[in-house]
Amino acid sequence: GVSRYRDTHTGRHSCLGSGPMTGHAYLVRIQDHAGALERVLSTLRRKYLGVESISLFPGARGVYEALLKISPTGSPPDRIKAELESLVDVRDVRLLGESRDVKTREMALVRVSPGAGPFLAERGRLLHQLPDGDIIEITGPPHEVDAALADLASRQVLTGFHRTGELPTPDEMPTNKRRSWE
Repeated sequence: GVSRYRDTHTGRHSCLGSGPMTGHAYLVRIQDHAGALERVLSTLRRKYLGVESISLFPGARGVYEALLKISPTGSPPDRIKAELESLVDVRDVRLLGESRDVKTREMALVRVSPGAGPFLAERGRLLHQLPDGDIIEITGPPHEVDAALADLASRQVLTGFHRTGELPTPDEMPTNKRRSWE
């Protein structure tokens, strides 16, 4: 048999003999109603489901799409999906798979020291050269954006940034988004 244990160093659950457990990612379409997102998150908390990360982005016609990465639990992913689907504010839910396997991208708008932008072409695309700093755009998987920001910080040219949060790549979306999600 496989036994569950909680790693006291990381706080994550694991299974002996099967490697670390991973959470799952869900793409959730939520009505744009007052308090709708709060009700979704409140339900997850009441069920003792931890949200590792959430990225919220506008969808079509009064709907927001949320990429939710739920921490590993003893609840089967299909049960969590059913819980989310039962909420009145949720239009539908798509289980994308284990969090570590879901392909996502992220964008960061980065301000660097004045004049540094043109020399950082390998890290991103120069958008603006301004007197108080250049603005570059960095896109890619989150770990690549993290690495680029760490590199800029180590060069001491990073002066500020804004990140979008993780967004699922097109191959993680339904093949015909309009028909599948409307």
